[in-house]
Amino acid sequence: MDLTSIDTSMPLLKADTYDLSVAKVEMTRTKDGLARMLKIELKTTAPGVSVKDEPIGAGVTIFDQLVLDVKGKMTADMIARSVASLVQAAGLSGNIRLDNVQEWHQMLSGKIVRAQVAFVPEGVNVATGKSFPPKNEINYYVKR
Repeated sequence: MDLTSIDTSMPLLKADTYDLSVAKVEMTRTKDGLARMLKIELKTTAPGVSVKDEPIGAGVTIFDQLVLDVKGKMTADMIARSVASLVQAAGLSGNIRLDNVQEWHQMLSGKIVRAQVAFVPEGVNVATGKSFPPKNEINYYVKR
C-alpha cells in the first residue's frame, strides 16, 4: 500500500438531517476566557453519503460549540434558544436552565439527537483572518 496516495482528509457528510449520538460533552471556557462554552462531540448513528457522493459509514464525528454567556454579538435570547434546541432534541427534562448547566450537561452524553448538518467549504474566518479546512457543522437541532 502506497502511503503517499492515501486520502488523509476527514470524511465529510453531505448537508442533510442526521441522527447523532452525543459521544462527549465538556463544559469549558472560550479561548479568551470571557465566556463558558459547551464543547460537544457527536457521531453519526447510521451510514450516509459524503460530499464526494461516496458511501460513508456510521461514526462520522462532528463537533459543536455552544457559548453559554453573553459575548460579542451573542445575546442572552440567542444563547437560550441555541441551548434549548439541543436540550429539547436530547429529550432532557427536569430543572434544566442556563444558570445550572454544570449540573445537567453530562446528562447529554449518550443521547441521540437529530440535527441539520451543513457542509462548509474551506475558507477564511472573517473575524480572525485564519484559513480553515472544509468541515461539517451543526445548523440546528431538531426538537423531538
